[in-house]
Amino acid sequence: MDIKTFAKKHRLKLHRSPDDGTEIIRGRKGNSHLFEYDDGVLAVMIMPETLSAHRWSAARAAFTKAGMQIRQNGDCEGTATFDPSAAHQVRVALKHAGIRRGRKLSPAQQATLAIGRQKARLNKSVSPLVKTGGLAPRNDDRLPGEALAPPAASQDENPRFNQEIGRRVE
Repeated sequence: MDIKTFAKKHRLKLHRSPDDGTEIIRGRKGNSHLFEYDDGVLAVMIMPETLSAHRWSAARAAFTKAGMQIRQNGDCEGTATFDPSAAHQVRVALKHAGIRRGRKLSPAQQATLAIGRQKARLNKSVSPLVKTGGLAPRNDDRLPGEALAPPAASQDENPRFNQEIGRRVE
């Protein structure tokens, strides 16, 4: 399995390495990443930002336990190869490189996000005074089918407003 197929299967993003132009899957922990080592073999490189040997030592122990082969073993960083069809090796490699899979959204979640994006787009066009309550919103600042908000009652018209202490009584 090549790196492109692996990335698609596991919902991961591919990037081009700035050093040599190879395709990699970046991790969140330092410069750790996955790359294609050989035909049908992938590798995980652990390169923490800090020069602490703990992260590589813990990863090396987990890789060895999972049956992965250590290819480079430095003081603070190293590389291990794994079989992309072995689920337990993939899980360990992704964990120690700090790689998260992309979310798979249900149709209901996609619809909710679409509505949120639409509201955010509309809120961009609303002036700051409307957001703070200084002005009433325009009719085109609401979503289609959304009712207009009733006007706020003034202190004089509100029977629950206590004049003695100057605030609403609940």
